[in-house]
Amino acid sequence: MMKVTSFILGIAILASLFIFFRPSSTIDGDEQVTEEMNNVISNYIQDKYKREDTPSSKTFEVHKVYGTEEIDGIISLYLYTQYGEYEGDELIQGHSYPVRIRLEKSGSSYTVTEYTKPESGYYYPSSIEDMFPKKYARKALKDTGNVHDLSEQMDNKVKDWLAESKK
Repeated sequence: MMKVTSFILGIAILASLFIFFRPSSTIDGDEQVTEEMNNVISNYIQDKYKREDTPSSKTFEVHKVYGTEEIDGIISLYLYTQYGEYEGDELIQGHSYPVRIRLEKSGSSYTVTEYTKPESGYYYPSSIEDMFPKKYARKALKDTGNVHDLSEQMDNKVKDWLAESKK
C-alpha cells in the first residue's frame, strides 16, 4: 500500500510541476509570425500613436522580431518597433524601442491583447529585462539606438508613399 501511495503522490507532484512550470514553445526569429500577424502589429501601433489633430498625415511602422512564445493559445512576440508619422517627407512624431505584444487567435484573425513598452530613463534596461526572455533582452538592449535596418525600411516606405502620392 505504501508503494502505491508513494507512486500516486509522485505522479501528483509531477503533474502539478507541469501545470505550474509549463514548457513554452519559444521560437527564435520571426519563423512563427505570419503576414497577417505582422499587419495586425503594424496597424495596432499606427492606430495607437496617430495624432487626431493631423488628419492629412501618414503613419508607418516597421519592426523586427527577436522571437515568439506561445502559452495557452496566447502568442507573445518580442520585437523592436519603429514608428513614424509624416507630413510629406517631414517626420512630425515617432519612436523606436523594444516592445512585447501578445496576440490571441480568434478564428482566422488575431487580436492584440497586450502591448508593453519599456519604462524610460533609469528603469529602461530593467524593464526590458522584465518584459523579455534573457536572450532577447540582451539583443534589444544592444539594438537600442542602433537599428539602422529598421530606419532603412522606414525610409523606403516613406519614399514609396511619396512616389505614389505624386502620381
